[in-house]
Amino acid sequence: MIILAGKREDIIKMIDHHPEITEVFIKVKPSTKMLAYLLNNTNLKKIYISKNIYRTIPSKVIRALDDMKIRVEIVKLKQGRPFEINDFIIKRAFKLKERGMSVIDISRKLGISRRTLYYRFNKIAGHSKNI
Repeated sequence: MIILAGKREDIIKMIDHHPEITEVFIKVKPSTKMLAYLLNNTNLKKIYISKNIYRTIPSKVIRALDDMKIRVEIVKLKQGRPFEINDFIIKRAFKLKERGMSVIDISRKLGISRRTLYYRFNKIAGHSKNI
């Protein structure tokens, strides 16, 4: 599976580089020309797309894809701004906290604000067994 995002010409290049793909995740509003190019140059079987982008595609196009036995699956995406500090660093900080290190010391060692650490610790408190 490849993710189609960015400028239209970049998407066309990605399609050209991967003619064998059967699944794509479309992150931009696809034009009918782009969909036609995708269908003509790949062995597409499944399209993943967000709910909001799905709404922009005409129902005729959806029916045509269905007639061609190409599944269009709506994917629920996380909304909001992404975290600046990745989960790997937060897991490391959480392990340091479990070993008894203070939040102030963890903050200084990793270069993360105390407020961010408290926020992220509270966010994963229910999931701490998976860390």
